[in-house]
Amino acid sequence: VDDHPPQFERQRNSVPLMMEVEEEMPINMKIGEVIAIDKDIGRNAVIDYAIIYGNDDGVFGISRDDQNRGIITLDKRLDREMSGLHTLTIKCFEPTDRINKISKMPYNKLKLDEIQVKVHVRDKDDNNPTFVERNLTRGVRVNAAIYTEIGKVHADDADAEADVINYHLENVTFHRPKTGMKRDLGESGFLVDPSTGVIQTNQSYGKYADGFFDVVVKATNSPDPTKADFAFLKIFVLQDTDLMKFVFDKNPVNVAKEMKEFKKDIEGAFAQPLTLNVYDNEFYSKVDGSLDFGRTSSCFQVLNQEDVVDLDNVQNLFNSKKNQKLEDLFVKYSVDSVERCARVRTPPKINWIQ
Repeated sequence: VDDHPPQFERQRNSVPLMMEVEEEMPINMKIGEVIAIDKDIGRNAVIDYAIIYGNDDGVFGISRDDQNRGIITLDKRLDREMSGLHTLTIKCFEPTDRINKISKMPYNKLKLDEIQVKVHVRDKDDNNPTFVERNLTRGVRVNAAIYTEIGKVHADDADAEADVINYHLENVTFHRPKTGMKRDLGESGFLVDPSTGVIQTNQSYGKYADGFFDVVVKATNSPDPTKADFAFLKIFVLQDTDLMKFVFDKNPVNVAKEMKEFKKDIEGAFAQPLTLNVYDNEFYSKVDGSLDFGRTSSCFQVLNQEDVVDLDNVQNLFNSKKNQKLEDLFVKYSVDSVERCARVRTPPKINWIQ
């Protein structure tokens, strides 16, 4: 007589069964098993199993083996980045009662013909660190103080349990196009913070005037040398005569607070994709050399993709009378004028007596 329904040997308040599997494991591989008990004998003791909840994507399957166990298998590709934990509700029943037992219902701990299984997906290191921007152009002034921040690189790793990414200065090459000079500086010339990716100066760059550096930064979080990414920076060595400046009618502290938003808005005021590099926020220096503590000068450079826009074109671009959007932004951010960063002074006239 078939008078004993199958059920799992567990307490009504039992915790879920825990199983662990590595992502990207082969399809049809066994993940684990569950075992129910039916006190009947012979054909009446045969038990079937079904996953009735938590398997909407059909990632897992379950089938009975010849020992009446429910074998849980992987039916579809498992990706840790999509989900790291799957909570399944498995029901046991007699084969003749399948239709009545496999309706989708959340887990009910009071029903002993149900058991909850949690499958934790171990992360496989199948993604490399990837720089958000691989090609950048920046500038450094010849008289920049040591430890001046030039820029920052950042990489992400899509692996859910990825280790912390470290940054390393891989190589620096200096070029002076006017003379055709090229010098390999190896891992020197700049500082790269291994944790943050911030790039700083570590020397004076007067001897590198009229040139630029090709800088390679490496991001890695694995002993495997193939699991890395590289960012390539072109850093121009700039003199004040190579730059323009904004003159703000407010002090440097207030200008610095809005600089990120100001830069974004100014770049968006032009039809072509221009990049604005701003190098400092200092008290405005008057013609006589005295400082105006209520105003700020911020020297800047404009790039069109990776090419530097010459100063004559920059002056034309920043003529607010030709660009209403730009004029509105100048009013919004209290920009009084756009000038040359360094004033070109004509030499004084000397008569024959002097």
